[in-house]
Amino acid sequence: MLQLNQLPSCFTHVSNHLSVLMLIGSKKNPFQVFNGHMNSEDELLQHALSIGRFSLAQTIYFNRLFVAFFFKRYEEAQKYAGKYLNQYAKLNIANHIFTRG
Repeated sequence: MLQLNQLPSCFTHVSNHLSVLMLIGSKKNPFQVFNGHMNSEDELLQHALSIGRFSLAQTIYFNRLFVAFFFKRYEEAQKYAGKYLNQYAKLNIANHIFTRG
């Protein structure tokens, strides 16, 4: 997959921006900042998982959970809650490994 080393700080912001746009009903594309190298939140999620950025994946799952819950799509929200918690477990293990010893 494409390496986007110059834009890692934009990853979380673009996911949050997309959530806000969805909540206000806008059709704008926050992925324009990637100049065609990444065109959707699904691509961003796959990139995050492929490079081990579990905190970014967790943010994406939380944003999806929040938007689904807000629009009363409770089954979808429950699915993303499970994925969010799975990423949290990975982060929790990483934190314990980081502080061990």
